Amino acid sequence: MWGTFATTCTLIHSLPPGCQGATYDIAEAYHTIPLHSSQWPALVVQIGENPPTFAVDTALCFGYGSSGGTYGSLRDVSLDIMRAAGIRPIITWVNDQLFIRLPCNQIHKYNITCSQQATTIRANGGPLQDGERIWFKGQCLADGTHEEFAEDCQFFPIQDMATTPGFAFAMEHINFILDQLSIPWEPTKDTPFSTKPIFMGFKWDLENKTVALTYGKRNKYLSAIKEWLKSAKHTLEDVQKLHGHLSHASLTIPEGSAYLTSLQAMLGIFGSNPFMPRTPPCGLTADLQWWCNALTSSPPLPIPHHIHSLDLNAFSDASSGFGLAVTIGDKWHAWRLHKEWKRDEQDIRWVESMAFEMLVQILLTIDSSSTPLTVYGDNQGVVEAWQKGRSHNKPTNSSF
Repeated sequence: MWGTFATTCTLIHSLPPGCQGATYDIAEAYHTIPLHSSQWPALVVQIGENPPTFAVDTALCFGYGSSGGTYGSLRDVSLDIMRAAGIRPIITWVNDQLFIRLPCNQIHKYNITCSQQATTIRANGGPLQDGERIWFKGQCLADGTHEEFAEDCQFFPIQDMATTPGFAFAMEHINFILDQLSIPWEPTKDTPFSTKPIFMGFKWDLENKTVALTYGKRNKYLSAIKEWLKSAKHTLEDVQKLHGHLSHASLTIPEGSAYLTSLQAMLGIFGSNPFMPRTPPCGLTADLQWWCNALTSSPPLPIPHHIHSLDLNAFSDASSGFGLAVTIGDKWHAWRLHKEWKRDEQDIRWVESMAFEMLVQILLTIDSSSTPLTVYGDNQGVVEAWQKGRSHNKPTNSSF
């Protein structure tokens, strides 16, 4: 049931019209789970020196390696109980839960959709593991990736509780099960059902199928950038925090991926002295100024979920000994390389990326609609970097 940006996109894109979402937050999630007494010796802490006094933390510790898995198991059991009662879809991020309720007239059709999704997931191998995360593979998307689900979509059809006019269930049905399980929730952090719920720091528009950073996150990240620019040098922790903020923002501002490379380069310069402030690499200030503009003005992102794309037979290629060329259908164009093109870290990757850029620029003059377009390049490194939105090679990254 562990949600990610990708699994939340898949879920929300599949929803029928008229749905609403609400979020719940578990109070002191880790500290409410007691540890077995055999684990106590590992969690003794000294709290006084004269006389020496000690205490034992008898509950799960936030940040302790195995706590997340232990808490996750108990959380998933509670959510399975809710799903068995017909309360779904549900997706979760640590101790935040997003509950989606459907209009009553959409329940039967959506249950059929879930059954079809379950068939696809079974055909694709069922549960898959990526590191410590379990996920489920849906249908193939236009870019070669697959839908990612946080559950197998089997069993537990949505039930019509019949006590909430127009919707499958209400908060009272959720609260009833929480009380039965004695799960403490933090009511001050709950958000009521709406068509624009807040989850994972994003505002999800269930009607228009868009996602955007919340105003609170935008302001927080802008303040972090402004605070960074006040100092000439920074510690590793400073870099990690700002990189984490902007990596999160890049999920809804995907073009920002190309403006993270200077921060990523800085992560590797501290060696064995993480507390010694270092000077940022050249270009980072300009990247952060770009981020300030993006955080101020970027519109909501249409949820990325494209089943089909338009294939115009558009190809790019390059040769370090000759030049670069593009073909679109039966049309083509080519350019020669300048004899002094190898300078300032420019290599064949940059030439390939320039061919790719030429192809895209021409395609945008042919079809400027929002229809996804398939493009082909023969350099695997450039293709993979294009999919990520960034390259560690500076000239190639500037092309992106």
